[in-house]
Amino acid sequence: MKLGDIVDNNKIKIVEDFRNELFITNQEYILGVNDGKEFRKAKFTGSKMYNGKSMLTFSLEDEMLCINASYLSYALTEPKEETDG
Repeated sequence: MKLGDIVDNNKIKIVEDFRNELFITNQEYILGVNDGKEFRKAKFTGSKMYNGKSMLTFSLEDEMLCINASYLSYALTEPKEETDG
């Protein structure tokens, strides 16, 4: 069950993927979180609800990463690697 199923959509507008307009799907980012940890080459895969909170989901080279948006300190677009050719 989603939050939109509980709330009458005629009265309150629910935006489930509230961060999707800020992040581009499949774009790589450098992420920094509140505890000082940094994740490089984190590819944005979308957002999902977890225990009533919206989480941002990213894929790393060998694992998945879910971040509560309130813990995200910064997100920078990963510079594109230039290839000679």
